Amino acid sequence: MHIIQFPYNSPTYSEIKKGQSEQFAIPSADFIAEWRRFERNIHSEFPSSDLSWRFWQFELACLNQSLSIRDLECTDMKDKLSQLMIPTNYFDSVGFIATFHFASYRLLGKWLALRGIPFLLVVSGKVKSEQEMLFYRSIEACLQKPADFGVLDANDPRILFKIKRGIDSGYMILIYVDGNISASDKRLTEVRLLEHDISVQSGIGFMANWLKVPVYPILSVRDRDNVGFVLHDPLLVTSDFVNGEDRVTVLVKKLYSFLSNLLQDEPGMWENWFYLDEFLLHNDARVSCK
Repeated sequence: MHIIQFPYNSPTYSEIKKGQSEQFAIPSADFIAEWRRFERNIHSEFPSSDLSWRFWQFELACLNQSLSIRDLECTDMKDKLSQLMIPTNYFDSVGFIATFHFASYRLLGKWLALRGIPFLLVVSGKVKSEQEMLFYRSIEACLQKPADFGVLDANDPRILFKIKRGIDSGYMILIYVDGNISASDKRLTEVRLLEHDISVQSGIGFMANWLKVPVYPILSVRDRDNVGFVLHDPLLVTSDFVNGEDRVTVLVKKLYSFLSNLLQDEPGMWENWFYLDEFLLHNDARVSCK
C-alpha cells in the first residue's frame, strides 16, 4: 500500500464556509430533506451516535462536496498533482481502477491524465448525459493526448465489448464501485459495510475475472491540511472459492473493506450517505431507516 499526500488548503475555503453558513441558517425544503435522508442513513451504520455528531458529519459532507468541486478548478491543485508521482511499476499492466465517492474523488481522473495514463471512465447513462461535458472540461487541459480519455455508459448493452476493446487498446478502466444501483441491476452481491450488509454492484469483479486483469484500488483522502490518495496493492480475481464464497464476491468485499476502514475515522468524507438507503433497500432482509 502507498499513501501519497501533499499539503493543500483551498483558497476558496472561506468563501465556501460563508455560503454554507447562509444555507444552514435559512435552509430550503430540499436541503432539509437531504439532511433527514443523510441522518437516517448514517445513523443506520453508527447506531450509538448522537444527533449532534450526525449533524456535524452532515456539515462535513456538505463542505467536502463543495471543496471537491472547487478542487477541480484550482490552478494550485493542478500544479501539485502534476508533481505527484505514481509509484514505479504500480500499474504493472492494464486493468480496472476501483475507487469510491470519498473525499476529493474527482481528482483521481485529473491525476491519471497529468501522469499520462490513458483511461476510460464508466458511469451510469444518467450521469453520462448530465455530466459528460463537465468530465471533459476538467480533464482535457491535463491530457497528454485528446484520445487518452473517454466516458462509457454503464447502461449501454455493448458496454462489455467497449470495455474489452479499451483494455485491448491499453486503456485503464476507472469505475466508482459505490455507484448508485437500480432495480434493473443484475450483478449484485452483499457486502458488509459497518453494521449492515448492503447490496452493491459486482460488475467490476465479473469483468476483471472475465478479462483476467488486475484491479487497482485507489481512494482519495483528505484531512484538514492535506489531500492525496491511498493506493492499495493490486487485486487479482482468484481462481478458487475462498471460505465458500465465489471469487467475484471475495474481490468486491475486499474493495468495500478498504472503504469501511476509512469510514471508521472520516465518515463525513463519503458522499453516499446521501444515497445509502438505495443500497439497503435491495437487501432481502431490509434495514429500517426510521
